[in-house]
Amino acid sequence: MSSPVEEIKARLGVEEVVGGYLKLERAGANLKAKCPFHHEKTPSFFVSPARGSFYCFGCGEKGDIFSFVEKMEGVDFKGALKILAERAGVPLTRVRAQDSDARDRLFAALEEAAQFFENELAARADAREYLAGRGVLPGTIATWRIGFAPDAWRALRAHLLAKKFSEQELSRAGLCKQSVEKKGEPYDVFRNRIMFPIFDSAGRVIAFSGRIFTSANIVVAAAPSETVLPKYVNSPETEVWRKSSSLYGMHRAKHKIRERGYTLLVEGQVDLIMCHQAGFENTVAASGTALTPEHLDLLRRFSENILLAYDADVAGEKAALRAVSTALQKGMAVKIVALSAKDPADMIAENPADFATALKNSMHFVRFLLERALARATTGRERARLVREQVLPFVRDIASAIERAEFVKEIAGALEVREDAVWDDLKRLENMQSRREAVGTPTHDGSVGASGLPTDKVGNVVPEAVRLLAGIIFWQEKLPEGERKVDTEKLKKELGELSGELALLLSAIGEGERDTHIFESEARFVGSLSLEKDARALLLHLEKDVLEKKSGDILNELTLAERAHTDDARRHILLTELQSLRMRIEAIKHASSI
Repeated sequence: MSSPVEEIKARLGVEEVVGGYLKLERAGANLKAKCPFHHEKTPSFFVSPARGSFYCFGCGEKGDIFSFVEKMEGVDFKGALKILAERAGVPLTRVRAQDSDARDRLFAALEEAAQFFENELAARADAREYLAGRGVLPGTIATWRIGFAPDAWRALRAHLLAKKFSEQELSRAGLCKQSVEKKGEPYDVFRNRIMFPIFDSAGRVIAFSGRIFTSANIVVAAAPSETVLPKYVNSPETEVWRKSSSLYGMHRAKHKIRERGYTLLVEGQVDLIMCHQAGFENTVAASGTALTPEHLDLLRRFSENILLAYDADVAGEKAALRAVSTALQKGMAVKIVALSAKDPADMIAENPADFATALKNSMHFVRFLLERALARATTGRERARLVREQVLPFVRDIASAIERAEFVKEIAGALEVREDAVWDDLKRLENMQSRREAVGTPTHDGSVGASGLPTDKVGNVVPEAVRLLAGIIFWQEKLPEGERKVDTEKLKKELGELSGELALLLSAIGEGERDTHIFESEARFVGSLSLEKDARALLLHLEKDVLEKKSGDILNELTLAERAHTDDARRHILLTELQSLRMRIEAIKHASSI
C-alpha cells in the first residue's frame, strides 16, 4: 500500500503545484519562472517535470513539491502534507497518539483550546452581542472560529488536563504560564477575552490573540493604583508560532492575493474579518507586531503590490511608516488608503461602498507623503524641510532607479527647484545611511556558496564550465546508450588528462547534487543542434583556464629565478614553456570565436 506522500506525488505533478503559484514558461524539457525566493529580473528558477523537482540558479533553492510548498507557505512538512493532500484529494488517516511527535501534541492542544473557546462563546450572549454591534455576522464568527476565554484563572487548564495534555505541553503551547511572584499552580494566559485563533498557511491553529471584554462591551479604565490591562494579549512565541513570520488571515487570503494582484494590509483582527466579510478577501494583518522583512518576503511570493489601510490615528501612521520603508527596499509597490473613519472595521460597518471607493482612490505612498508635506507647510522653506525630512528618506528606499527618478522630477516641480538640488539632498541621505550601516560579507555553509551556486567540499564555487560539463555527462548517462548524443566516457577521460584536480572534482559530485547540474545543462543546451560541439567548447574553456593558471605559475617562477640569479638555461626553459602555453591559449581563443 502506497504512503500518502507517494499517492500525492502520483496525483500532483511538480509543474501543476508550482504553476499554481508562479507563471511558468516552457524552456525545452523544463519550465522556468522568476524565483519566488529572491528578487530577480530574469528567470533563473527551473522546474523539471521529468524529475519532479525544482532548482534556482540564482539562490540555490531546490527540492520537490513538498519542500516548495513548505517554503512558499511558511509551514513545516506536515503542514505542506495537509495542503497538498487536500488539493490531491488524498485522505490523511489520523496519526496514532504513540506515533505523534512533540509538535503534533502542541497543534492538538491548540486545536482543543480553540474548540473550548468556541463553546464558551456560544454560552455568552453578551460577547456575541458585542461582536454583532461591531458588524460581525454569525457566519463570520464560525468561519474565523472566534471564541471566548472565561473570566477564570484555570478553566482552560483544567479542561486540557482532563484531555490528557501535560502541564509542560500547555506551557510550550503558550496557553498557561507560571506566576513569577507566587509559586503555585500555572494559570491560563487568556482570561475574560474575545479570542481570535491565529492559523498557519495549512489552516492549523498556532496561536491566539485575545481582546479584553466586559459585560458593558467596553474596556474599564483602572484606578491609578491598579494595573491597566492591555486591550489585546497575544500568545507568546512558541515552537509553532513566530510573530515575525506569521500573518493573520494568510491561510484564507493567499490565493485571493495572487488572483487580485495585491495585498490589502490592515492592523487588527476585527479590521481583517470585516474586510473579508465585505468581500475584500485578499486582506491580511500583522498580529501584535510591526511588519517584518519575513512578512514581506512571504507576501512578495504572491504579489509585489501592497495597499496599506492602517488606522487613521498617530499609532497607525507610525506603523505604516515602518512597514513602507522595508517594502520599498525590497522592490515592492506600496500604496496607502486614506480612511475617513478611525479604522477599516468601523468604515465597513458604516458603509462598505465608502471603503471600496477609498481603495480605488489609494495613491503611491511617496506621493501621499509629498502631498501631505506640501499641505502642512506654510512657507517655501518649511516645504523644503518637510520634503527633505519626511519624503526623501522613502524615495531613497525605492529599489527602482527609474521610479526614483520620476519622484525626484515630481518633487522638484512641486518645490519649484532644479532636479539637481533634489538629487544632491538625496545623495546626502544615502551617504548618511551608508555610514550608519555596518558593511559585512556573510559566510555560507553547505553545498551552495554565496552566489547560490554549488560548491566543493571546502566551500569553493564549482566553475561554471565544470558544472555544465558535469551536467551534460550525468544527463547523457541517464539516457539509453542509443539515445546519447555525447561519448561520456571519452569526455571524462579527456577531462582527467587535462587536469586531475578537475576530474577529482567531477567524481566527488554526489548523487543528490547531480540533478542540480543536469538542470543547469538542460536549461542551457536543450534543443542544441550539436551537444557534442557544446561539450567540446566547454572542454576547451577548461583547458584555457588550466593553461592560464600554469602560465601564472611559470611567471611567478621566472620572477623568483631572476631575483635569485638562476642560470640562464633554466630561465630559457621557462620562457619557452610560457611561450608555448600562450600560443595554445591564443589558439583556443581563436577557435572559440569562430
